[in-house]
Amino acid sequence: MAITTPVYTKKSLLAGILFCLALVFGALLLSAVYLMPFLKAHQVAADLVFLSSRLLLWLVLLLLYLYVIKTEAGPFLIWGNTTLTIKKSIMLVAGILLGIFCCGMLSAIIAKVFGWNMQSARFNEAVKLFIHYPYLVYFTAITAGITEELLFRGYLLPRLQLLVNNSMFSILLSSLLFGLLHFGYGTLFNMLGPFFMGIVFAFFYNKYRHMGILIIAHSLWDILAILAKTSVAPLK
Repeated sequence: MAITTPVYTKKSLLAGILFCLALVFGALLLSAVYLMPFLKAHQVAADLVFLSSRLLLWLVLLLLYLYVIKTEAGPFLIWGNTTLTIKKSIMLVAGILLGIFCCGMLSAIIAKVFGWNMQSARFNEAVKLFIHYPYLVYFTAITAGITEELLFRGYLLPRLQLLVNNSMFSILLSSLLFGLLHFGYGTLFNMLGPFFMGIVFAFFYNKYRHMGILIIAHSLWDILAILAKTSVAPLK
């Protein structure tokens, strides 16, 4: 399938990619080092503190969108969207979910083989918040589904492919960056899982070019994963 895009130079592609990464990882650093400690110090409610970190992702997406409009002067999604039937869409969502499940099993096997810690104190804290504030489950999952897919698959992946002209390298690199996005959870296991998950999403987007399918699958997976975790976690 041909990529319909305005003329991009190597310099403009690299600038956009670096700007995107600076926004994403800068926001994570800002949240962890300044925003959340500041809100906690001023005794802001725990759910609102957590909510602020999710809202930062929406701000990042907005700033990147403005950059695309003003600087790139082209579409945010340079691959566009293909037309899919309802049956095909359902099958693709199911295929993505199955792929993520298999990758999760693979991540767990690798972690056990190498003796990696599979328990994240920060994630366990988040689970407690999800139990006490159920609305955070859905807001977090939908936020991740929309913002992360648009940032890493919608924006980064096609531009990486245009920059290096290598689909596999672009898929692996964008997935590696997606894994690093989760470094705040503090374990290799919590980065390895998203790395494999990113490969699944990137492969499907590279092949089928439909962002909506990725957003639905990502949001559904996060909702199911969080609900499964909260159902077995002790309520404190």
